[in-house]
Amino acid sequence: VSNMMFNPTKKPTIPIFNGQNAIQWTEAVAAAMAYAECHDVVIGRPAYESDYEKNTDGSIKIETDGTVLHLLTNQKVIPNMLVRIPRPSIKLTDKGIATDESVKLVEAWDKKNATAIGIIRAHLAPEYRHLIQISNDASVIWDKTIKDYIETTCFGGLDLFREYFLYKFDPEKPVRQQMAKLDAI
Repeated sequence: VSNMMFNPTKKPTIPIFNGQNAIQWTEAVAAAMAYAECHDVVIGRPAYESDYEKNTDGSIKIETDGTVLHLLTNQKVIPNMLVRIPRPSIKLTDKGIATDESVKLVEAWDKKNATAIGIIRAHLAPEYRHLIQISNDASVIWDKTIKDYIETTCFGGLDLFREYFLYKFDPEKPVRQQMAKLDAI
């Protein structure tokens, strides 16, 4: 993505997810979703001050636990954090007919969700396309990918780091053999 800032004629590339490049992949795919304007249903968007419940004096009403009510989602959130926009519900008239406004909101959300799934799918290696089949909600696919590949990689990396630096040199063994063992870590 940073290549565009320096050379606007060079198209940025999004890596194909291969299970080893999860961090780079999520950064590039998140940028692509932002460009396609579908990131709010997957990753979230910043909340505006007008999105929060207010006190009578006009200030944002903050609960004792530090959360605020986000009026669009009707969820308690931490201020200034990204807010994921859930799929709206269809509102019915007194006669049981869906209102045009609610249908339009659902259709707009569904279009963003489908765009996000398309972006994710297009950048998965074939052996990882099964991730798309876990849900028809792009945010569920996104969360599962992060949980399974980024959190696992980060914690696995910490284990390797600890194993490498806690290694104790054994004066009874040859140095080359011990260096090979460290290289294998």
